[in-house]
Formats: sequence, C-alpha cells, structure tokens
Amino acid sequence: MVPLIYLYETVKDPQQFVIVLPRYSRSLYSYLMDHINEVTIGKAIQIALDIAQVIAHMHAYELVHRDAKVKKILLDTNNQVFLADFGTCQHGKENSTFIGSRPFAPEITQSDRQYYSYQGAAVDVSCLGVLMYVVAPKDIFHEPQTLTEIDINTLD
Repeated sequence: MVPLIYLYETVKDPQQFVIVLPRYSRSLYSYLMDHINEVTIGKAIQIALDIAQVIAHMHAYELVHRDAKVKKILLDTNNQVFLADFGTCQHGKENSTFIGSRPFAPEITQSDRQYYSYQGAAVDVSCLGVLMYVVAPKDIFHEPQTLTEIDINTLD
C-alpha cells in the first residue's frame, strides 16, 4: 500500500498551530520537468498505480481529494509518491462545491444548471486519467506532417 503523507506531530500554541511532516525532495511536477525524457513506460505505470492505490484507499473511506494533480504529488528520495494537499478533500460521495483548480472533469463542466451535485470520486478518477497522460512517455517534438488534399477531404 502506498502511504498517505504521515503526520509526525502537531504543536498547539496560543499564537500558532504547527504541523510537522516529513520533508519530501520534490513534486512529481518538478521531477517530470527534469526527467521527462528518462521516464519509461514501466516507471509511468508504477507512478499511476501508486496514485490509483492512494485514491482507491481514500474512496474506500468515502473521502475524495477533488484536486489530484502533478504539483500535489510529492516524491521522497526513493521516488516513492505521496499524495498531498488535502485542503479540498471532502467526506461523502456527492459534492456541489468547486474548490481547487479549475474544474475540467466532465461531471462538473457538462451541467447547464446553476446548482447541481456531482460524484466526487468521479472527479478523482478524471484527475487520475490526466495524471496518467502527463506521466506517460511521449515524444517531446513531433515533425509536422504536410496535409494533402486527400487528407483534408477525409476530415469531412
């Protein structure tokens, strides 16, 4: 099981509230910025599976993150992933609030109604799909292809 971020200690003081957490070396975003050319399909699958396990564990307790993305996934020195920033996390299956990054999940963007609810777990699954695309190995540069008249006619 991939662990959620561990809380070592909390310190209460009349002036402040302190949370002590382990130090993680970087976010998945910064790792990918530096190493995108080195990410193999095996590494991408492992990262996606690790994140999926954390999300599935949360969903088993009816917790939804609602804002999982590469900047909210931390890596330790062994490149083990940890899901972070639970500020938008909510208990329960149905949600009606929009918090965090701009909502791109289909269940949020498709409604024409002013007030509606959506399944928070579905948003997490949509975020997981985006994460899988982001970590997947891909060519950085694609040679442009010249469209011929036949190609254009097939687009109709």
